[in-house]
Amino acid sequence: MNYVTNGEYVALEDFVVLANEVLDPSISWYFRFKNYQAHDLGLDPMMTDDVIINREIQKLDEKLDLVMIMEYMEESLILHKNELCMNWEDISKPGRNAREYEKVYLSTEAQNAFYQLDNVDIALYKYFNEIVMKSGIMKVDEYGRTKMAQDVITLRSKMKTQDVLLKEPRSEPKFGRENYRPTTKQELTQRLDCYDTQASKLADYMMQNSGGCYEPT
Repeated sequence: MNYVTNGEYVALEDFVVLANEVLDPSISWYFRFKNYQAHDLGLDPMMTDDVIINREIQKLDEKLDLVMIMEYMEESLILHKNELCMNWEDISKPGRNAREYEKVYLSTEAQNAFYQLDNVDIALYKYFNEIVMKSGIMKVDEYGRTKMAQDVITLRSKMKTQDVLLKEPRSEPKFGRENYRPTTKQELTQRLDCYDTQASKLADYMMQNSGGCYEPT
């Protein structure tokens, strides 16, 4: 924030190294820059002990029926569709927020800083990537390799159709975001109470714990 307000530019390499030095877990929403995915899955983003990290990931794995991973997204979506008895339309939504980025090569120091900064997320990826390779092959075999190959072609065709529809002009929605977005904590609590009497308590707990809903290890 100091760099932004002072109008100074920080290269990605320097920023990653600096983040490890100045990151303060007492600041609300700090986890948005440290192990964000682990946080969203209910893990403590500040874990550093590899034994504890692996133990918590294994406990998480026991609760999951299917893990989807980017490198096998089409196959993952099809298995997801099969698990939940979904329709093609449920998984063939057009892509959003796609961007093209210039590839940046980090120095060894910056890479080490990044591994330290996102250590739990990296452990999550490595663990589940290996699991997906093993169990995923087994799931595809159960599903049928020929059927999977045919369904991948079908999915690509349907997603291409959705991309075309997305580019067609659409009428403005009748109600904009400003008409349903809660503007006060009281209004948010009332909205949450409509769905779940425990939801507002969870929201308060998360606000008191920098957005976290996990039990610190």
